[in-house]
Amino acid sequence: MTSSEFEQSEMYGPPKELFELALALDEADLSIEKCLSIMQNTQADFENEQQDAFLKIYLAISKLKTFIGKNYTALNTRPLFRLLTEWHDTFNGSQAKFTNVAKPNLKKGGKPILADKNHVRAILVAAVKIQMNKGLKAGKAEERVFRDTGVNQTILRNWRSYMNRKKGPPAIVKELALSFEDETDSPNQYEALIQLYRENKIV
Repeated sequence: MTSSEFEQSEMYGPPKELFELALALDEADLSIEKCLSIMQNTQADFENEQQDAFLKIYLAISKLKTFIGKNYTALNTRPLFRLLTEWHDTFNGSQAKFTNVAKPNLKKGGKPILADKNHVRAILVAAVKIQMNKGLKAGKAEERVFRDTGVNQTILRNWRSYMNRKKGPPAIVKELALSFEDETDSPNQYEALIQLYRENKIV
């Protein structure tokens, strides 16, 4: 059943996460098939379509992870979390840990980008959200993250606001932040994020 059939169906009344998953899969399918068609025809805009297909696949896997995490809590979604993180990092030029990307983005001169600012901000925004999910108000949650990282509370607040804007960071960064804040991946997700921040510290 496609996303349009879900939308029109009154029988199933699917949860929001399932509809979003169906939509993401439809969009990924269209983008991948278009990319493959262009590659076979050796058209000049293949690289742009290749990147679009990658982002659509990333979004589809992210929606799959969210759907499983919210509806089938006994299933372990950490492998999907690790895959999404790996894809994001290699897309920005980092060395792959357990996957291979043929042509990662490189800085001029061929120097790999170890982590970009949006990646690091996504880590800390997710850390604040985890503390809020535990019952802390936003200010107290930001204070806790400040104590653990040294990042000013005003900066954290501004990053959270930026992450929620329509004209904020790219969709891949927003999806990464959502993946980071999903505690179904690990009972110690907050501590893992703080450690990840320390390993990739960029301000």
